[in-house]
Amino acid sequence: MSLGVPLWFSSPTVVSPSQELPLGSPEVPLSAELTECCQREGIAHFFAVQAAVLPLLVQSARSVATRHRLPDLCVSAPTGSGKTLAYLLPIIEKLRSRRIRRLRALIVLPTRDLALQVKAVLDRFTQGTDLVSAVIAGQVPLAQEQELLTGGCPTGAEDDDDDDNDGNDNNGGHSAVDIMVCTPGRLVDHLRSTKNFTLQHLEFLVIDEADRLLNHNFQDWLPKVLESADAATSMSDMPTTPTTVDRWGLPVHDAVTRPSGGLNSHIFNRPTSRMQKLLFSATLSDNPAILAALKLYSPQYICIRDDSLATEDGNLANPRQITVPPTLKEYTLVSDSDTKPLALVYLMYHLQLGTTLCFTRSVEAAHRLFQVLDAFNRIYTAERQKQQQPDGPEFKPFTLAEYSSDLHPSERERLRDQFARGEIQLLVSSDMIARGLDIEQVGAVINYDVPRGIQTYVHRVGRTARAGREGAAYTILESQEIGNFFSMMDRAKHAEKIIKLETERGIKGGYQHAYKLALRRMRTIYK
Repeated sequence: MSLGVPLWFSSPTVVSPSQELPLGSPEVPLSAELTECCQREGIAHFFAVQAAVLPLLVQSARSVATRHRLPDLCVSAPTGSGKTLAYLLPIIEKLRSRRIRRLRALIVLPTRDLALQVKAVLDRFTQGTDLVSAVIAGQVPLAQEQELLTGGCPTGAEDDDDDDNDGNDNNGGHSAVDIMVCTPGRLVDHLRSTKNFTLQHLEFLVIDEADRLLNHNFQDWLPKVLESADAATSMSDMPTTPTTVDRWGLPVHDAVTRPSGGLNSHIFNRPTSRMQKLLFSATLSDNPAILAALKLYSPQYICIRDDSLATEDGNLANPRQITVPPTLKEYTLVSDSDTKPLALVYLMYHLQLGTTLCFTRSVEAAHRLFQVLDAFNRIYTAERQKQQQPDGPEFKPFTLAEYSSDLHPSERERLRDQFARGEIQLLVSSDMIARGLDIEQVGAVINYDVPRGIQTYVHRVGRTARAGREGAAYTILESQEIGNFFSMMDRAKHAEKIIKLETERGIKGGYQHAYKLALRRMRTIYK
């Protein structure tokens, strides 16, 4: 554990991945309408992360205590464990009874694709309510997003009869949405340039995929968000001339102005923000500087991990232990660098993998690998047909596609849909763009290039074995990479989970001729 790491981080509450709660449980007092919505979505029970988080958030959302600041929550759970609903359901439960429309929930995600997927889930669960949400991720021009967020309000005037404003005179800004799902860069754009856009009414700040959002700058988004959300808490340096008018045309003080001094002016220096921060990630950084930058209030830390890793008091013996889905099986496969694509071919053909996500370390590497595999597939299929051998299950050609940031968002969405339906068996991608993939039906993950660190490994393999399904992860290692890979696993107390897979040279050798022809074709392309 690093020096300066707070006690709450080093002593998390550990929850077993096998823990569940049935829908309708008194520990999760959802409204009848939201319970019915869950039933329509086929939810009969809540997974471990939901069973741990929902009782804390839903009960507080229905309590009068929400007029006071609630503890912030940090959650470490495997990718695909159901964390999206763990924060969406409490937000919907809390806001469905609101009277005045204000921007009260902000959900920040690292990629546009992931933001769009969360918005799609949100839409399904807000049907039948008058809650309005928007996804702000740069998929449309900034001016169009501005209209979506503020409704074109020219002045920032808004009904100030908000009975849940708790005496705050901070009625500045205007919002046409209750919930905003966004990427950090686009959020900063609106904080800088969108008139009447304010975060001062936020009740929820959700940071999903927190490790990536906090370890990358993204235009210094976090300090800007916290400063904007806390605009109501420190008013001593604000101008006193009102810039906002109410519905009768009278001047009122808003997020950027304050009343002039007086007998009671001291009350404007007290903290008034009720924003609760909710952090979710498969891995959370123990960097003291990053944790301090979050300005967490009385934080609680929950880890979804194997019971055997917990001490008798329910805390974690080794907080650095990684979290992967309990239904995941992990393998390594050793290959020479010259024949590395054949190791992947071996896995796809001989092991008959289903929907498989293949990771490379860069966009360029993904593109080259896709071209080699595509050329091999065409040549190998033609050879089999020429020899008039029946397409037995061992040699059935697999379909593949390249998932790249160079593609238009609509094209990536089409590929995701085809992959989810099983029409594409192998999707080749880089780490960066694949963080936007959220598909439950991934049967296997192949680490074609060795992950640079344990966090990357966790996020890659977490794309399979989602929502209680079984899955497999295969890491292809070159001989010089074996030592570093298992040292990384040893440090995470995870090496014993890895199964070493031996290839059958005869079967692998059966693909050599088509592979050589594919390489020859590639050399002509890149000559």
